[in-house]
Amino acid sequence: MKINKLLSVILLALMASLIVFPVASLAQTYIDVPPGFSTLNDAIKNNTNPNVIFRLKRGPTGVYLLNGSIEVTSPLKIEAEAGTGSRPQLIPAVGSGGVTDIPFRIKADLSLKGLYVTSKDELGAYLSQILRISADNVTLNIDDCFLENTAQSIIRTDNKLAKIYLRNSTMRNAASDWNNGRGVDDRGVDMDILYVENCTIYSIASRFLRDGGGYIKKAFFNHNTFVHTGFRLLDVGECADLTFTNNLVINCGFLGREVTSTDCQITMKPLTNSVFQGVTQKFLSRNNNFMISSDYYSAYPSGVVVIPWYDDYTKALVDASGFDNTNIAEYIEFKTPPPSLKSVIPLYWNDPLRGSGTTAINIRSNGTYDFSYATTYKSFSYGTDGKPLGATSWFGINTNVDAVTELPTDFILEQNYPNPFNPTTNIKYSLPVASNVKVEIFNTLGQLVNTIVNQYQNAGTYNATWNGTDLYGNQVSTGVYIYKLTTDNFVSAKKMILIK
Repeated sequence: MKINKLLSVILLALMASLIVFPVASLAQTYIDVPPGFSTLNDAIKNNTNPNVIFRLKRGPTGVYLLNGSIEVTSPLKIEAEAGTGSRPQLIPAVGSGGVTDIPFRIKADLSLKGLYVTSKDELGAYLSQILRISADNVTLNIDDCFLENTAQSIIRTDNKLAKIYLRNSTMRNAASDWNNGRGVDDRGVDMDILYVENCTIYSIASRFLRDGGGYIKKAFFNHNTFVHTGFRLLDVGECADLTFTNNLVINCGFLGREVTSTDCQITMKPLTNSVFQGVTQKFLSRNNNFMISSDYYSAYPSGVVVIPWYDDYTKALVDASGFDNTNIAEYIEFKTPPPSLKSVIPLYWNDPLRGSGTTAINIRSNGTYDFSYATTYKSFSYGTDGKPLGATSWFGINTNVDAVTELPTDFILEQNYPNPFNPTTNIKYSLPVASNVKVEIFNTLGQLVNTIVNQYQNAGTYNATWNGTDLYGNQVSTGVYIYKLTTDNFVSAKKMILIK
């Protein structure tokens, strides 16, 4: 009787695992779109299959002139064809009867991979944004893209609770006047998550993130290279959880500030929204290099000083994390840097219009640059993972886990499968941000049996396998065991049963 009951438990567990984890999936369907005027607009409008990826041509002929905005009203994926040629180019059209408008107006989930997208139309006019989110709960996923040339912001959110993932990409040249050069502008609406990893961001007239009064549940910046923002770097505002690790922040806020100003590189505000009731605000700032070149601040007029990293409130949050002493200020030289903007500093301070002055267009950098640097710098191996600070792609290192459509938004440790098991079981877990990770096995006495994961891992979903052995490779006996996930910010444990 006991044996039949045990077999029934095992059978049910196996059936559950088959339901949750299917062993096969349908092949991906692609629509190959030829280059030309309105071809991409038309292909998207005429498509009736929601489960396709629009694939674009690489190389010098891969030019897609957009006939007005691409209106994203249902989930949309666009990517470059496989290969090493230059990225497909998406450019707002003016001629051939085209209607010039920003490249994307977004009301549903959008994924872009391997593309070049500009908001500078074919006659040279700078349009207001590249991507504009105009519906609630949209997920925007940008991977391996080059986004440039906009008058106001690269990404603007008009609606609440967007999830924005920016990975392995370059963003530059957001400038018209000094107030309107922004990377991400939330316009005062609430945001769910902003995730930026392995990106290179430069020549942004005002700041990369402009929070206009809404909240951000989680913001994560890891291994990014920021160069040449005019006023400051991040106006984060009301954010429950900010992680800023392994970044290079070079000549950001290079204009300096007046002695009486409160401007800082990174600012946060206290949590006041009811959604954060009972939440402890966190800011992990660790292993970053903040540096402003001496030749820049030598150009400051009297009464202008170097902008500090944080204001008093934000500094207190950093201090609470216990890692502020890991941040450095090291002068480095890039292999091929963008032009110096020292000459722009007096143009700004001598302009009576200041913030609204159009001298901001001088920040635009249109060349080809290389943001790698010598291995002799401390920054080269100073990352929490032993990697170079800044975007690691400049050193041939990709921080991406895989081509996931959407990264996890929470730490999750799932029940192992199968369970009960013999001889092996899988342990699935999710990381919303990069972290040091341990997955350990304990017996019911709390004694360590084995460690199956012990490394730094990027955000993503992982499977770890335990084969029922201890630290010395010996098979353990039948019984109940506990598996534990430990990260920098999260600990969870569950039980499992090994039956022989």
